[in-house]
Amino acid sequence: MNRKTIQPFLFAFFSFLLVLHVMFFWQAKDAALKGGADFSSFYSAVKMVQSGQGSQLYNIAAQGRFQAELFPNVTTRSGTLIFLHPPFEALPYLPLAYVPYPTAYAICAIVNILLLLLTVVLLSPYLKELGALWRPLPLLMFLGFFPVFVDLLQGQDSIWLLFIFALTFDSLKKGRALRGGIFLGLGLFKFQYTLPFLIPVVLWRWWKVMAGLAISAAMMFLLSLPVAGFQGTLSYAPFLLDLTRKLSTSNTVQNAAGIVSDTMPNIHGIVEMLIPNVPFPGIQKPLIVLLSGLAVLWLARQWPLGRSLSAKTIDLGFSLAIITSILVSYHLLLHDLSLLLIPFILVLNGILKGEICAGRRRAVAFGIITLFYLSPLYLLLMGHGRMYLFFWPILAFFVLLSWELVDLAKGREPAGRENLPGPIADAT
Repeated sequence: MNRKTIQPFLFAFFSFLLVLHVMFFWQAKDAALKGGADFSSFYSAVKMVQSGQGSQLYNIAAQGRFQAELFPNVTTRSGTLIFLHPPFEALPYLPLAYVPYPTAYAICAIVNILLLLLTVVLLSPYLKELGALWRPLPLLMFLGFFPVFVDLLQGQDSIWLLFIFALTFDSLKKGRALRGGIFLGLGLFKFQYTLPFLIPVVLWRWWKVMAGLAISAAMMFLLSLPVAGFQGTLSYAPFLLDLTRKLSTSNTVQNAAGIVSDTMPNIHGIVEMLIPNVPFPGIQKPLIVLLSGLAVLWLARQWPLGRSLSAKTIDLGFSLAIITSILVSYHLLLHDLSLLLIPFILVLNGILKGEICAGRRRAVAFGIITLFYLSPLYLLLMGHGRMYLFFWPILAFFVLLSWELVDLAKGREPAGRENLPGPIADAT
C-alpha cells in the first residue's frame, strides 16, 4: 500500500469527523446562543468588571445574579455556572462586554479558530513527516479532534493554552529558555497544567525558565489589579480553597464548577470512581496527592533538563510533561484534552521518521492515538457517565513515553523506517 492509497482513507476518515462535528454544532448552537455554553461564565464575568463590580468577581451569589439577568432563557442548567479563572484572564475578554452575547460568542469562536491555525503554523516545522505523508494531515489532526470541537462549541480557553504550550515548545527547541519560561508563565490562567512543569525545571536548576515564568507571574498579578482590585485579586486563592472544600460535600457545587469525578480521566477522577469514600473514608485525597506526586517526580527523573538535550529528548520530555499535567490536574474537562494534540503529533512525526517507538510500541502508539480520534466514543462514554475511563489510555501513553525516554537515556535507538508498518513505510 502506498501514499496514494493512504490519502483517500485519511480524507474519508477526517471528512467523517468534520461532518459529524458540524452536525453536533448545528444541534447545539441554539442552546449555546441562549447562554448554555461555558462562554456565558466568561461573558458574565466581564460584564461584572465593566459595571465596576470586579471586586465581587469571586462572589458566587453576585455571579448568579448577573447570569440570571443576562441569560433568562437558558435551559441546559438550573444554577450558576461558576467563573473559576484568575482575574487577569478576564482582560482579553473585556472588549466582548461591549457587544451582545451572540456576537461575543461568535467572535470568541473565530479567535479560537485563528489561534488553532496559528498553532498548526507554529508547529509545522516539527511535523514535516506528517506533512510528507499527506499535506493537509497536520491541520486536519487539529480540526478533527473532538476535544477541540468541544472547546470551540463551549467558547472555552483550552485552545489558548494549547497555543501557549506550542510557543513554549518552539522556544525550548530553539534553545531560548528565558522566552520559553515567559510563554509558560502565560499559561498560569490554567495553573493546574502549568505548575507540573516546574518540578523538573526546579530540580534540574533550569533557572532561565524559572526567571521567565517569574516575570510572567508578576505581570499577571499586576494585570489582575485593574480587573478585580487588590482585595478581589487576593480573594481568588481563598475562593478556590473554599470551593474545593464544598466540592466534596455538594453535588450542586460540583455541577456548577464542572468538577465531577466521572467526567475526569485523571488521577483525581479514577481514584474517586474506583475507591468510594463511604467504605474508605479519608483515603481518597491522600492517595490522589501521593499518586500525583509520584507522577511528577517520575517526570522530573525521566526528563533530564540538567543535561545537554537532544531534539528527541525535548520532544519526548515535553510530551511527557503535558501528559503528566493532564494526569495530575485537579480539574479536568473534556475540552482540556485538546492539550493531547502536541504529544500525539510529535510522537506520530517521530514514528514516521523512524526515530521512536520500535516494534510493538508503534502499534500501541497508533492504537492509543486512533482511539482518541473516535468522536462517537466520547459521546458513548459521556452518555453512560464513564468519561473517566479515558484515564487508562492516557496512562498507557504516559508509560510509553517513559519507556522511550529510558531507552534514550541508555543510548538505545529504535529500529529505522524499514520496520515501520508496511503502508506507512511505503508512504513515507
